[in-house]
Amino acid sequence: MAIGAGLAASVGIVTEATNGLAATPNHWLEFNNESIKGVKTIVQGKGLRGGGLFDRQSRRVVGSWGAKGAINFDAPFNGMGLWFEHMMGAFNPGAVGGTNNPLVQQQSATAAWLQTYAPASLAGKTFTTQVGRPDATGVVRPFTYVGCKVDSWGLMAEVNKYATMDVNVDAWQELTPDNPQSTIAGPALTAPTYTTGEQFFHFRQATIYNGGTLATAGGVTTLSSPVAAGRVSKVQLKVTNPLDTSRYFIAGTGGTGGSGVAGVKSEQLENNFRQIGGTLDVEFFSLASYYDVYYGDNPAALELIFTGPTAIASTFFPTLAILIPVVKYDGDTPVVAGPGILNQQLPFSGLDDETNNQIQVQYMSTDTAP
Repeated sequence: MAIGAGLAASVGIVTEATNGLAATPNHWLEFNNESIKGVKTIVQGKGLRGGGLFDRQSRRVVGSWGAKGAINFDAPFNGMGLWFEHMMGAFNPGAVGGTNNPLVQQQSATAAWLQTYAPASLAGKTFTTQVGRPDATGVVRPFTYVGCKVDSWGLMAEVNKYATMDVNVDAWQELTPDNPQSTIAGPALTAPTYTTGEQFFHFRQATIYNGGTLATAGGVTTLSSPVAAGRVSKVQLKVTNPLDTSRYFIAGTGGTGGSGVAGVKSEQLENNFRQIGGTLDVEFFSLASYYDVYYGDNPAALELIFTGPTAIASTFFPTLAILIPVVKYDGDTPVVAGPGILNQQLPFSGLDDETNNQIQVQYMSTDTAP
């Protein structure tokens, strides 16, 4: 019997072969916390009847179901590829461009593989998330979320901390073996498996660049002659994938991608422009470093690279690199708030220069596929 606490919990995902149909998880990550919850929409009828003073039980029904929430985890050296696929909208390994990202390349016939993710459509792809939640008796109860899509994700790097990821998920419904919705029973718990001795990226392995020369070839954007960003104590990145999460239809029918179950949503489709943003916390040490770029509203590249300390093979190290080719900084002029060193918090927005990938993730690991 498992421990009756969060120590026995697990989170696993898998891409669904059929939208909204539960599949068996095959990717697990060590995680810090999760907040995915089932949501039900209640319809409470009124109806005047002589002398009635209260809402009646007989006039209450559940109109629709859904689920949403977030998963927070430290960024590992292995196993993040499938998450990046659904965060970026890239699904089919082995080819470059469009919906055929990511590009997965073996490095010089070694055990190192480089995955490259660029933005692509989120349409047609959903995933199953299964959370194992232990009850107080030590039984791990499976909560299975189907029809999942990532509506936003982020990364934070800060002095004296691991690099952490936040992934926000929207799902069609929450399923359990008890099936209280009377729609379809949830599957049994899939036992998780993990990489032995997994390592995780942290702040000492990070380098931040805010300038350099951009080029894109074969669908991959590079930043050459990068310029190191000065005196950054914290960086936060957030990418939003706006989705219509209210696509409910009478009888549940919605054509291709429809749930087919009354009260259960159909596939969440993108309904607005994606947003790239974040903040840099920096020390003010020169006008040229940040002030001139901010106040002149000049474009700058921004790249955050984590590099593991031990090579996978030859010169190939575990790597997580996020490149935003064009950012514009917002914020304020540095001010003197007291006798201490002046600091700035610089919000930024990523924009499309119509030449390079708007945002790109590269992941070097021993994984031969996402």
